[in-house]
Amino acid sequence: MVLAPILLAGCVEYTFEAPRFPDLAVSPAALTRTGACDSEPATLTVTNEGAAALTLLSIVVEGGVDLTAPALPLVLEPGEALPLAFTIEPGAGLVIFTSDDPVHPLVTVPITADANIHPVAIILSPYEDQWIPPDGDFVLSGVVSDTEDGPAALALEWQSSLAGTVGAPVAEPDGTVRTEWPAEQRVSGPQTIALRATDACGAVGEATLFYCQEGPFTFDALVSDAWLVASAAVVDATAGLLTLGDAAGPAVGAGFDAFALVNADSVEASFDVRITGDVTGFSLTALDADAGSAWIGGSGCGLGFGGGVACTGGPALPGWSLAFPSAMWEAPGCVDGPLAAFTFDGDLSTWAACAATPSLADGAWHTVAVSVDAPRLSVSIDGVSVLAEDLDATWAFPAYLGFTATTGGPGTVEIGALSITDRRCE
Repeated sequence: MVLAPILLAGCVEYTFEAPRFPDLAVSPAALTRTGACDSEPATLTVTNEGAAALTLLSIVVEGGVDLTAPALPLVLEPGEALPLAFTIEPGAGLVIFTSDDPVHPLVTVPITADANIHPVAIILSPYEDQWIPPDGDFVLSGVVSDTEDGPAALALEWQSSLAGTVGAPVAEPDGTVRTEWPAEQRVSGPQTIALRATDACGAVGEATLFYCQEGPFTFDALVSDAWLVASAAVVDATAGLLTLGDAAGPAVGAGFDAFALVNADSVEASFDVRITGDVTGFSLTALDADAGSAWIGGSGCGLGFGGGVACTGGPALPGWSLAFPSAMWEAPGCVDGPLAAFTFDGDLSTWAACAATPSLADGAWHTVAVSVDAPRLSVSIDGVSVLAEDLDATWAFPAYLGFTATTGGPGTVEIGALSITDRRCE
């Protein structure tokens, strides 16, 4: 028989090896951030969890994702992991991977990042428009909060527009902020105080309010951008210079600091003046802010502020004016020659006070200082007193301080180094 070989063949064992495939895995499968800053770092890890080499074919990003992809295609051996660093911005995005994984050739990782919310700051003390006394300690107080960070984690700063940085306190767990501000570190005058809170993302929340500390305060008015000029007047804020008049011919001009209100009965002003050409005269005028309706007054002998006489055709400015007419100008009831004459409401027919002065019309710079401490008026030129008199008048009104001038021909009045001191907040 021939059966034996066939039977022997039926006893042979055969072994079949399982197929080997790559397996793409990305961790984490989704990424969510809260309180994301403008640009947040993040990492995704690509791993070959299969038994065969994996070829990563492409990486595509969409939305607020910034990723510098490696050179592709890229081969990952079994068990090999590839960390990918990237940045995300607030919003939504996707990272899409494609590979030769036969089961999951496409893997999508959704990314969501909620934007950081800036802190909130509230000032409790001082309150808006408060006047505080110059003596004794003052306590600054406020409240801060932040959605992502605790109050104590916020970087805080008090900032005064006059005194600079006041302090960098740490908030209490409930968000309250208290800072003692000694009298010797404060500065008198109108100012703003700000409470600024900065979180871990650098986002800032700020509260700002206006208040005033009683007491004299001095400011350089001509460097501000709030000057109002009329007719022949120009302000150069960079140089701190006001020029009235016109080098080409007769003119009238006026310029006022339209930002700062001063107390007309308690104010000081110091300025340099240079007169060149055919100047009829000029004035320092405190224009009544409540009664005034114009910024420039009479031409000619009105010197840009006066009225009530035949030689001027313009309206008189309400308030008070200290006039410096030329030597040829006649002031009724006053001295002959160069003079300083003081009047209320632009009245050129009756002067409240007048006195002889050195000539200012010599083309040189001169320094004029004026002090009003009602009822006392004091005027000096180049350090020499020329007028000191008590005046019987009611002149307590808020005022815009400025200058007016007229010329009979080509001529200019230049005003520089203007320093104004107000003695009260009101």
